[in-house]
Amino acid sequence: MRSAFAAAIFYLFGVFIYLAFVQYKDFEVGKIEDQARQLAPNYTNALRLKDQVRVLQDQLNLQFAALDSYKAVAEKIPDGLQLDGMSFNRGKTLSIFGTAPGDQVTKLNEFSEALRLATSNGQPIFKSVTVPPWVRRGSDVTWNITAELMKGEGD
Repeated sequence: MRSAFAAAIFYLFGVFIYLAFVQYKDFEVGKIEDQARQLAPNYTNALRLKDQVRVLQDQLNLQFAALDSYKAVAEKIPDGLQLDGMSFNRGKTLSIFGTAPGDQVTKLNEFSEALRLATSNGQPIFKSVTVPPWVRRGSDVTWNITAELMKGEGD
């Protein structure tokens, strides 16, 4: 009987130690959860700021790509070709359109090749430049060129 009583007391002592250990671990988990709650707003703010920096950097890169494109067109357009307009589509492609005298059609190919080879800081500005299609309008031709920027949105 004494051994059964001693075993029961030993068992109760083991349960008491187990419950104390669980309570201690629960207390530690509570401290860690409190730290996580305190750090959560800072972490969220850091992620938001990181995304804002990325967006601003993309906008800055796109602005420089636009300026480089405008400069390349201004420098490379041959005499005799008239530029009627330019537009950026989704920050990835540049569309250029204009008119030229009917006898200046060969300069369109030279212009598109010059744009394809255009560089800024040693890097190509355009991934690809289309061979310009043209349509005869009386004695003149209308043309358009589409060039895909090397640095598109999100690069």
